Amino acid sequence: ESRHVDTELEEKVSQRDEVSKKIGEELGANVNYVNARTQADQAQKRLEQGKTRLDAFQQEAKEKLAVYEENKVFMYLVAEGYPDQKGNALKRMMDSWTAKKVNFRENKKNYDFLKVMPEKMEEEINRQQDALNSYVSDLALVEQQTAQRYGLPLIIKEGKIIAKTRQSLGEELQRVDGALASYSEERDAMNNTRG
Repeated sequence: ESRHVDTELEEKVSQRDEVSKKIGEELGANVNYVNARTQADQAQKRLEQGKTRLDAFQQEAKEKLAVYEENKVFMYLVAEGYPDQKGNALKRMMDSWTAKKVNFRENKKNYDFLKVMPEKMEEEINRQQDALNSYVSDLALVEQQTAQRYGLPLIIKEGKIIAKTRQSLGEELQRVDGALASYSEERDAMNNTRG
């Protein structure tokens, strides 16, 4: 029976491979599927590139922000809300003069950019991830429907059943071999005691 199960399993594997090949050929001939696959591949590349750029930008922003944040005069003006701060005329005049000396307006633009840009980049990466997930979901649905039409899930299920039967037979054979070996040892021991 073990040979019969082995033969059945080989036939099922062959059937699975043949059906998988036909499914691949059909999907390869499906222009919509091929286009969607191409779009998914491109979306995956864009996502990976975006993540790489984000990592690099976050590191660069961290380093540059540290320089801004170490500048006590610059951070004073940020904390005061310059140029919209309140206060008497002398304070506003001194803050204005200080701001010019540290090129505050230009530096504040750069500072704000470094603070906001990583979040914007993450939002774009999330959007790209959603787009990729949509492509992958659509592709999986087409693949699943095509596999169903060819009966692949049933073939796989039957193959697993045969493989499990094969495993059970192997375990049973080992059990029988163990019992036979034990019996042979007992018989040999009895023959040696008579000897």
